[in-house]
Amino acid sequence: MRTVRFAPEYGAYPLWLMDESDRLIGPQPPEELGTHPDILANLDRIEDIYNSLFIDAEHEFRWKGFDTEDEKAEYIALVGVTLTRLKEVLGKEYRIVDHTYLDRL
Repeated sequence: MRTVRFAPEYGAYPLWLMDESDRLIGPQPPEELGTHPDILANLDRIEDIYNSLFIDAEHEFRWKGFDTEDEKAEYIALVGVTLTRLKEVLGKEYRIVDHTYLDRL
């Protein structure tokens, strides 16, 4: 069984594709998601939001976090919806590993 790891990281696509031996292929969606633009749009939005949680300036890189608790709640909800959709669409062919660490936000 193939694996996808859902793991937002700064500057990278949040879905990490693994081969059958659990070796990293790269941060990219499986081909099967090509017919599910809703999931792809959610993943793009998650990437944008996650990247916005950092300050990346010439002499500074640091976590800044969410501006409001409402923004944080919306992000957590978006991640939840996306994980549910990933399980619906890929769950029979892929093991989906959740490395979102929402409890650390």
